[in-house]
Amino acid sequence: GMVVSADALLYGGLVDSRTHHADPQVLQARAERLLNLKSSSGNPNVFAFVTVMRSPHASSAPVEPAYYKDWGPKIFRRGQLLDKADLGTLKSKERQELAALNKAIPAADLEDLDRRRAVNLGLTKALLRGVSQDKLDYLMVGRDDTSTFSQAHLDARHIEGLVNKLPDKKVRFFAGADQLGLILLNRA
Repeated sequence: GMVVSADALLYGGLVDSRTHHADPQVLQARAERLLNLKSSSGNPNVFAFVTVMRSPHASSAPVEPAYYKDWGPKIFRRGQLLDKADLGTLKSKERQELAALNKAIPAADLEDLDRRRAVNLGLTKALLRGVSQDKLDYLMVGRDDTSTFSQAHLDARHIEGLVNKLPDKKVRFFAGADQLGLILLNRA
């Protein structure tokens, strides 16, 4: 069997999954290679893990994009409000706060952040489809952010909705990221 870090194979590592400048088509091609690993390697069991892009309260380069140095707390708060909006629990005052944050944070930084999140989410969904196609025997999805409301929470909720359509016991969500490889090695 194989234990595979999708974050490493797709982006270059966990930190790189948040800070890369890779072309989405290159990342998609890497995902396809990962999903073809089983058939091209004599059909071993393939246990993979990937993480939902975190949304920290505050952080700075090099573990987050450079703009987190100036905007980290505001970006985090924006993510909390987006999560609440998606849940339908955003209050009027919070809606105004969200609009103010969207104006205060530089548009280029928000575009970059939203693009990174969309790419991460899309690749994670591709891996989930790989589970449904028996290209992966087991997938762990790590969540390196346990805040009650956050953009990572919102993304994970959208991914979890897909899991209900997959074969039982082939996908697991896990609160954490650093220990995923060891857990899968034990499972293998």
